[in-house]
Amino acid sequence: MEMNLIPARRLTDFDITNDKNEDLGQVQDFMIDAASGRIMYAVVAFGGTLGFTDKWLGIPWEALCWSPEQHKFIGNFSRQTLETAPGIDKAKWPDHYMESDAGWMSNLYANFSCKPFLMVPPPNAVAVSPQK
Repeated sequence: MEMNLIPARRLTDFDITNDKNEDLGQVQDFMIDAASGRIMYAVVAFGGTLGFTDKWLGIPWEALCWSPEQHKFIGNFSRQTLETAPGIDKAKWPDHYMESDAGWMSNLYANFSCKPFLMVPPPNAVAVSPQK
């Protein structure tokens, strides 16, 4: 199996398209679960002009696929999915979104037809008993 490692900070500003090559936005940041080390979702700027009128939203990591050949992310969803996705308030980023908001996260995952993050075990998960 070939490894394809890349520093997370280099993944920001990359474009997202779908299989129809529609422009679906640009990655701004990532939200990572510190306990598991898993990426929960990408924060994406969608629509707008020069960053002024764009909508920020989350896209579950499971809904994206990195294409090293094309240097972009490919999403298996339409522009309409992004238009109906729960938005992120830029004025509250990132502090508000660092807290658990189960309703917002449920809506996010449902909008992209993904299983909620906490219900999907990480690859090669091993149960570990807490040490006393």
